Amino acid sequence: MVSKNDARELCLHPNPKPITMNKCTFFVIGISLMFLMGCGNPKTAGKPIQVDFKEYHETDCSLADAFRASGEEPLLLEDTMCSELTLRFPTVSCNDQAIADLINADLLKVYCAADEENTDCKSIDDVIRSFHEAASEMGIIVEIKSKIVVNDGEYLCIGHDVSSYGFGAAHPITGFGTSNYSAITGQILHLGDVFTEEGIKLLEEEGKKQHEALLAQEGIDQNGQDSPIEWEFKLPEDFSIDQNNITLYFDMYEAGPGVLGNVSIQIPREKLVGKFRE
Repeated sequence: MVSKNDARELCLHPNPKPITMNKCTFFVIGISLMFLMGCGNPKTAGKPIQVDFKEYHETDCSLADAFRASGEEPLLLEDTMCSELTLRFPTVSCNDQAIADLINADLLKVYCAADEENTDCKSIDDVIRSFHEAASEMGIIVEIKSKIVVNDGEYLCIGHDVSSYGFGAAHPITGFGTSNYSAITGQILHLGDVFTEEGIKLLEEEGKKQHEALLAQEGIDQNGQDSPIEWEFKLPEDFSIDQNNITLYFDMYEAGPGVLGNVSIQIPREKLVGKFRE
C-alpha cells in the first residue's frame, strides 16, 4: 500500500514526465463509414478522415470500502472517496483498412504507455484493468480525453488532454499530447518527418524567440539567476500543423515554472515555405 506521504511526493514531483499509472496517474471505438473519407483513397485526397469517439467511465471504491469497513474515523475526505477514470477514445475509419489499422494501433499505444509495467496491453480493456490495479493501491482521479486538433485532408492530429490527481496532492497534474499522421498515407509523423534539417533549425530559432518573449512577459528569469532551473528552449515532441500555423505544445514545467501551466507556441506556416520534406 502506498502511504499518503508517498502519494503526495509522487504527485508533486516537479517534472511529471514520464507519467505512469503507478505514480498517481494513467497515461483513444466506433463503427462508421468505410468509404469516401480520404485516408489512402486518391479520389478523396484532401478530405478529412472519419474519426469517432467512445467514452468510458470507471469507478473503483475498493480503498474507500475497505476504510469504511474498518470502522475508523476518516482523517481526510479522501479516505471516503472513490477512484475515477474517464476516457474519450478515438478510432479512425477509412477505405484503406491497413492505414486505419496503423493509425488505430498507434493511438492505443498512447494509452497503453501509461502503465510501464503492462507490457502486454492490446486493448482499451487492458488500460481499464490497469487503472483498477492502480486504484487498489492508492486513490486517483484520471481523465484522458482525446479530440481532433487538425483534420484537413493533409494532416490528422489527435490531441490528448490528460489530468491526473493522486489523493492527498495539492493539485492535479495536467498535460497535453498529440499524435500526428499523414491523412493520405497514414504515416506516423514526427517533426523530423515533416521538415528538412533547415526547417527544424528555423523552428528552433522561431520557437526560442517566442519562448524568450513569454518568459520576459511573465517576469521569469530564463537564465536561472532567480531560480535553480534554467528554462532552456527545446523543441517538444508534441505539435500540430494546419493551413496557417505550426503549433508547439509544452506540458507544465517543460517550458517554464508551474505558474505558466501548459504552454503553446505558434509559428506561422509561411515562415516554413520550402522547408517541408517532399
